[in-house]
Amino acid sequence: MKRVIFIPCLLLLFTACKKNVSESNAPTTSTEQTPLFQKLIEAGFSKDHIQDIGKYYLVEGDMLFDKKNTDMEFFEDYFKNAPLATTDKNGERHWVTPTIVSNYNIENMKMDISEFNFGLELNDWKRSSATAMGYWAGIANTSINFIRYPSSFGGDRFINVVDDAGTLPNNVIAAAEFPSSGSPGFQIRINLDFLSDMTVSPGQRTYNLVHEIGHCIGFRHSDLANNTEPQNGAIAIPTTSAGIDNSSVMKAGTALNSWAGFSVDDIVAAQSVYPVGLGYTNWLTSPNSGKYPNYSHYFILDYSDPINITWNASLVSTPTVTLQVYQNGVFKQTIAVGVPNTGSFSYPIMNAVGNGAHSAYEIQVKIISDASSFVSDFSSMFDIVSD
Repeated sequence: MKRVIFIPCLLLLFTACKKNVSESNAPTTSTEQTPLFQKLIEAGFSKDHIQDIGKYYLVEGDMLFDKKNTDMEFFEDYFKNAPLATTDKNGERHWVTPTIVSNYNIENMKMDISEFNFGLELNDWKRSSATAMGYWAGIANTSINFIRYPSSFGGDRFINVVDDAGTLPNNVIAAAEFPSSGSPGFQIRINLDFLSDMTVSPGQRTYNLVHEIGHCIGFRHSDLANNTEPQNGAIAIPTTSAGIDNSSVMKAGTALNSWAGFSVDDIVAAQSVYPVGLGYTNWLTSPNSGKYPNYSHYFILDYSDPINITWNASLVSTPTVTLQVYQNGVFKQTIAVGVPNTGSFSYPIMNAVGNGAHSAYEIQVKIISDASSFVSDFSSMFDIVSD
């Protein structure tokens, strides 16, 4: 799952939450005729809504574009005029980007969290992100799932929560990227000086992180049409209700809200865009499986020590199953074929992934029905440490 969108030349596309505050938000019109500026105009954005804030253009008050490190092919692909799905005459429904997260990635999103309290405000936001992940993963009948991945593990994470380092305007609390190349938006920037160092409550942190994670997995503002935001890069979700959803966590201008739950149409949108697929998210029961688990650690004394793999034998009608091992989303080895569907099998998994090292990370087991190879399930990620 190494992510191509970490390459610096790619477009940094953010969508942020504007505040309903009394201070002036009047944009400063940019007249800089850069290739990116011209592309923004061609994509349908008004000059009056393109604000030059130095390194970035702030567009329509809730999107940031990197002026210097922009991959124009990505821009053109993202903002191509995607056909809108069925919508009412006013276009007032929930919306999603043309690019969404892949089936595998949506179930295996590693997200940065904080393990310890060092008294840093950013760590408070990271801990709130763990709560926000739980709310998204808790929506029934979706494939949305996360892995709480502590910063101390190193390596790539899907979604990083970082300090905006002075990038965002005073009245913008956070900004998040949209999906690209099948991966979620990889970064949520937090304005730690929001509204001149206003104290942000835990409920407000959770609300804004649920909102920003929504952008990372492709959801645009639910009142997009009502706010005259461009419909380039937006597809209406026809299963959601016509009219403005004032209870939606994805509504614009709501960053001072505290978390009070998803609206009915937030849930419908999530179930429509990311339904449970042909796989079974609860077929495997160990190692470390199910909805939104913690990252699990297995300690063994020797490479040859087996790890027990268990599954719900009555869930899938198949006489035998195949078991495979993946690491960081990459196939490593088929460990068994034709295993009787009894619900349990032990195997020294370190032999498949260890390569002589004392530890192995980001491991998953995959189970496949021998009766129908389309029916399968992944465990969540875990690691193994040997003595």
